[in-house]
Amino acid sequence: MKKFLMILLLFCIPFFATEKPKIKGGIKELSKNIVYPEISKLNNIEGIVFVSTMIDTLGNIVYIKIEKGVDKELNSAAIRAIRKTEFIPGDENIEITIPIEFKLQKENK
Repeated sequence: MKKFLMILLLFCIPFFATEKPKIKGGIKELSKNIVYPEISKLNNIEGIVFVSTMIDTLGNIVYIKIEKGVDKELNSAAIRAIRKTEFIPGDENIEITIPIEFKLQKENK
């Protein structure tokens, strides 16, 4: 009886799986929307901003919040980038967390 129940559950899993929203055009498209703030460049500020956003079933952004930030300027730049990004909707309203890395290029001398 246990074997049958376990097999039955394995076949049911795909029916309950929900499709998550995705960034239209992928990470490349999101990266086009990221603008490194000049003040952060001048002060050599780098880091990863973790942004959570709720995407509804139409692909609209319901809200955006900073889960873990770096500083005011980079946090704001990350939020602006997400606002400019289009999403492919999932099966239901789902919150996703997107890490946005700000890293300065080293100059070659």
